Amino acid sequence: MTSHRSGIPASLLTTGLVSTGLVAACLWSAPAQAATGCDWSTPARLSGGDQSAWPYVSSGLPGRPAITFYDIGDDVRASASDGREESDLGAASTQPSPSMRPQLIVSDQNSRGQVAAVFTHNVGKEGRVYAVLRGADGTWTSRIRLTQDGAFGLYPQVAIDDKGRAIAVWTQNFATGGTYIVGRALSPKGAKGKLFRLGNGESEDAVIAAGSSGTVAIAWDEVGATTNPVWSIVSPDGGRDWTNATRVSAAQVSTDNKSIDIAASGRVGLIWDQEDGGDSSAVQVVAASTKRDNAWTDPVALSRGDHLSMNGGIATGGTDRFTVAWITGPTSGLPGRNVVKVASGPAIDALGAPKRLDQTADTLSLMRAHVAVNAQGVAAVSWERSPMDAQPPSGVTAGLMAAVKTQDRWQPAQKLRGWRASPAYSRVGIDSAGEVTVAWDQTVGEQTSVAMSQCAAGPVR
Repeated sequence: MTSHRSGIPASLLTTGLVSTGLVAACLWSAPAQAATGCDWSTPARLSGGDQSAWPYVSSGLPGRPAITFYDIGDDVRASASDGREESDLGAASTQPSPSMRPQLIVSDQNSRGQVAAVFTHNVGKEGRVYAVLRGADGTWTSRIRLTQDGAFGLYPQVAIDDKGRAIAVWTQNFATGGTYIVGRALSPKGAKGKLFRLGNGESEDAVIAAGSSGTVAIAWDEVGATTNPVWSIVSPDGGRDWTNATRVSAAQVSTDNKSIDIAASGRVGLIWDQEDGGDSSAVQVVAASTKRDNAWTDPVALSRGDHLSMNGGIATGGTDRFTVAWITGPTSGLPGRNVVKVASGPAIDALGAPKRLDQTADTLSLMRAHVAVNAQGVAAVSWERSPMDAQPPSGVTAGLMAAVKTQDRWQPAQKLRGWRASPAYSRVGIDSAGEVTVAWDQTVGEQTSVAMSQCAAGPVR
C-alpha cells in the first residue's frame, strides 16, 4: 500500500473542457487481446464525457479496484469508480480557472477492500484538503475536511493499514510564515486525529506508506537555495509514536518524484530522482531501505556509468521483497534510447540484476514507469511510449505498455490498445486474486477522458 506523487500536466489545465455531468462507467467487454501471460480487456471509458483526467489506481480486494480521478468542467469534482459504478466524492471548486485546478487525487486500499482517498479544492484563499473513505462493502463516506480554517494545503497523500486506519499528509503554507508537512489520522469511521507538523519551515512534497506490520513511514523534501534533500520519519505502531526525522539522501542534491513502500517485515524502501549539485544533465534514480527503525542504508544509484535515469517506482505488496522499476537512457547528447528496467530483492542494497522490460527498437521516448505488486508476488509495470517530435515518423505510433510477472517470470511487454488517442499518466494496481488494473488519460485535442483495462494474471500459457 503506497502513495505516490505525480504532477498535473499543464496541457490538461484548460478552460475548454466541457462539463457534461457524471455518467455511470461503461462495463468493459470480454478480453480482446490474446497474448502470452495476460489477456487485456478492451479499454472502457470511466466517465460519460471528455472531461476527466489524472487517474489513480489502488487495489486489494478482488474485483473492487478504486480508480479515483477528476471530472473537470465548469466545476471540478473528484470521482471514483470500480469499473462498474461511479461515485461523486467532492463538491465543485469555487475557483475553476486553470491556475486554481486541484492537485491529483490519491488513494490507497488495504487487503479488506477499505479505501482512503484525499484531494484538494480551492475556496477563496483557502486550499482545503479533503478525505473520503470506502468501506469493504463499497460504500463511500461523505467528504471529510482535514485542514483548518484559513489553511492552504496542497499535494495530499494517504496510506491505509489493514485495520482500516488511515493517515493523510500534505504540504501546507502558513500565514505566519513557512511551509511544512502537515497530517492527521483517520479512523475507519472517519473520526479525525490531531494535526501534526513535520519539517523545517521549507518542506514540501510528502509521500507516505503503511505496512501490514503496523509500520508507517513519511518522506519529504527540505528545500534550500539550490537543493532539496529527502528526509524521513517512521512509526512502528501505526502512527502513535515516531522516530526522530532523518536525512536519507545526500545533503547537496536536488530530488523529485519520490515513491515509498513497506515490506511485511516493516522494512521501508524509498526511491527518488536525483540531480547532483543541481546538474540537470545528470539525473539518476537513487534508492535506499531501512536497516531498522529510521536508520537507512547508503543510497544506491540504479543506473551507472554514462546512463541517466528517472521516473523510479517501488512496491512490495506486503511481501518481503522490494520491486523497483525505472526509465534509463544514455547521457544527453550520446546515441541510444531509453529503456524500462526492473529489479527486485529483500533490500535496496541487495537487489538482483536489472531486467529490461521493453524490447522495442523504435525511437519513441519511454516515460512514467509505474509498478505494483500483490501479496502473492504477482507484479506489473506500466509505462508510455511517446514520440520525441510532435509529428512521429510514418508508421510509428505512441502507446501504453504493460508487462506482468507471474510464476517468478516477467512476460513480454504488451501494448494496451484503445481508440485513437494519446495515452498518458498511467497507473497500475493488482488485487489479491492477481487481477491487474491499468487506468490512464486518453487525450484527443484538448479533450481528455479516463480509460481502464484489466487482465487476470493467471498461469502462463
